[in-house]
Amino acid sequence: MTSPSRATYAGLFLLALSCVALELVLTRVFSVASWYHFAFVAVSIAMFGITAGAIRAELRPAGGDAERARREALWAGPACLVAIVAAVAIPFRDPKTPLDVAVLGLTYLLQSVPFVFVGAATSHIFRAWPGHVGKLYGADLVGAALGCVLVIPLLDALDGPTAAIALGAVAALSALVFALDEKPLRPRAALVAIALFATVLANSRYHFVRLYWTKWGQPEQPHMWERWNAFSRIRVDPMWTLGPDGKSPPFVWGYAPNGPKGLRRDQLYMDIDGGAGTVLMKRTGDLADWEFLRWDITAAGHYLVPEGKVLSVGVGGGRDLLTALVFGKESATGVEINPAILEADRSKFGWFTGPLDTLPGIRLENDEARSWTARTSERFDLIVMSLTDTAAASSAGAFVLTENSLYTREAMRLFLSRLTERGAISITRWHVEKFPAEMWRLIGLGAAALKDDGVADPRAHMLCAHLARDIPGEDPGVGTLLLTRRPPTREVVDAWVAQMRRMGFVVDLAPGVAGDARFERIVRDGDAGPLGAELGIELSANTDDRPFYFHMRHLSDLVRENPRKADADLVDFHAAKVLGSLLVVTVVLGLVFIICPLVIMGRRQGGIFPRRFTWMGYFIAIGVAFMLVEISQMQRLILFLGHPIYGLSVVLFGLLVSSGLGSLSSDMALRRGRKGVLMAFLPLLALLAVFGWFVPEILARFAGASTPARIGIAVACLAPMGFLMGFPFPLGMGLGKRIPRAPLAWFYGINGAASVCASVLSMAISLSFGISAAFWTGAAVYAVAGLLLAAGASSGDQAPA
Repeated sequence: MTSPSRATYAGLFLLALSCVALELVLTRVFSVASWYHFAFVAVSIAMFGITAGAIRAELRPAGGDAERARREALWAGPACLVAIVAAVAIPFRDPKTPLDVAVLGLTYLLQSVPFVFVGAATSHIFRAWPGHVGKLYGADLVGAALGCVLVIPLLDALDGPTAAIALGAVAALSALVFALDEKPLRPRAALVAIALFATVLANSRYHFVRLYWTKWGQPEQPHMWERWNAFSRIRVDPMWTLGPDGKSPPFVWGYAPNGPKGLRRDQLYMDIDGGAGTVLMKRTGDLADWEFLRWDITAAGHYLVPEGKVLSVGVGGGRDLLTALVFGKESATGVEINPAILEADRSKFGWFTGPLDTLPGIRLENDEARSWTARTSERFDLIVMSLTDTAAASSAGAFVLTENSLYTREAMRLFLSRLTERGAISITRWHVEKFPAEMWRLIGLGAAALKDDGVADPRAHMLCAHLARDIPGEDPGVGTLLLTRRPPTREVVDAWVAQMRRMGFVVDLAPGVAGDARFERIVRDGDAGPLGAELGIELSANTDDRPFYFHMRHLSDLVRENPRKADADLVDFHAAKVLGSLLVVTVVLGLVFIICPLVIMGRRQGGIFPRRFTWMGYFIAIGVAFMLVEISQMQRLILFLGHPIYGLSVVLFGLLVSSGLGSLSSDMALRRGRKGVLMAFLPLLALLAVFGWFVPEILARFAGASTPARIGIAVACLAPMGFLMGFPFPLGMGLGKRIPRAPLAWFYGINGAASVCASVLSMAISLSFGISAAFWTGAAVYAVAGLLLAAGASSGDQAPA
């Protein structure tokens, strides 16, 4: 066949669509089954699998590529089932021992299997029709871009495991489409596709492929109600503390020691991604049934600001909104990013909750809280954040390795700007009695934000109290920090302090009141960073460039002993351990499944193993640079768009389309010879510099735009940069073809291996030095790549152009 048929283009389109969409679906499943929600892990797994698959294709002799591609596509369908079963059935183990790291590596490997078949099938197709790579790449690009878009409605319609099986069916369908050109293969492909589609229908009803373990290490049970979407997995169940009367003790975060005892209420438990929880409370028509909310530490702000309008950042089961009604507030607005939570509150359990937004004075908004707050012109007397995380953070429990746009200096300044003159922000977080690192960091963040807002004496604007609780096996204590727009009067402060102590809470900080000495020092310093430096942990006030509020341990602790180990060990180190373990896993698997096969192939082909280290360095450099830029922008856009799935989808879509168009346009530079190739790097480096300096400011300026507008702005920012980032790889391969006995497979392999490791490296740089540092490191590596290309182009290795 001299040219690919329409069936080939259509099959490649479906294969690329299933590959990218599966990458995104696995991210959602990870957030429930594992102790992290790392968008970069899905990218790393996909890059590893696709690269290993391409090497697998290169190891085979030429000939029969079209038929091999169809067979690889056929295997990709069942492999999706293997990947999702591995994700849901193998419990995630905290990487404490080499065995735990090995289990993590096995899980990583199994989840990469479908991407191996996709990579092999795609490589065979490109090798079968080398003269039509441009058009074939276009079909691949369009399918991949559409996969980024379709994953959101797919997760709205199906649960995570079933969505992964559905994508396996799409991959098998691509084999069926390929088989239209080869009738002997059609029955087998049709059988696999039909079997997988039947599995989707059966699993939608019976859920035999479902989560068996969550991040807590406990087996999953059938639920009263379960709902997946692109934001999270929501489940509602009866309370685990039900008594014979069908009721349970009121669900509170920090109940006052001197509060009424023996209360019982009708409640349902709502779990978010297996890590965050809240309750739906039954509406009885009598506010007295919710009076117990007055005794929760989360209500501390209402005693300081007894009247006015309330904004609740995050709705959950509506506890903060109900608390506002109990205190007689004028109105209460809840902003919730996850529509599934609002569905539970309004309709699915409306018979139980009332529904929530039919209560007088309550309004619900489905939006990202920071963006909504930036757009509104309203002013509030009390802004409440009670153990509220973005959807990204709540998916990973108390400590996460992901961005959280609510706990940064910029976010605090925004919330302060939306207060009335008498208003206050109320933030409730965990308070570990022996070592309250999270509260130290929160105090430092509050002090820094107040100083940014022009407050000369933050001490006069800050009040803090906590519930002392240090019982093994139970949750830690809880503390609430209040930041006021204007300094409260002495009478107001005295009344608030007296109320807190009367309820049995410990007052840590208040104007004119002696409290915790370390809290006092943090406020005096204007940041908790100096205290953290003494304690060997990271406590500095977070910014949008380094928004990792829950990450307080240094990555260097992985390889050196912390001098304050006894204290620092009280701070969770899980995220850094996972990151370190993933780096080990990616390096080892890259060596075994990518580098070693290439070495073997080179020896079999008579010493093709490249000794031209300049070219090796070039392809390593562009692989590292691309991933550093991509992952850093993914992190930045997660912050801008308010959710990891949106950030990942937009970055992949924007870069797939623009870099693909750049790759297709690279022939123009190649036709101009070596000078044209080298000149192509200058616009890329210039645009990266412009992007690095100005785009963060653009994103900050449009933070209050609607979600569709923010997505459009993000794509518009990514497109020019992505277009030029699409040039280096085809330019290198174009020049590489002119090298006698060109080791093109080796160039492709080391580029892929470098990309896999760089996906983890980018996260490590962002954690330690900031998102901008990861971006600028990528830009610098691109500059190094340009120098290496110049050296290689003039080294005499090449045949004449």
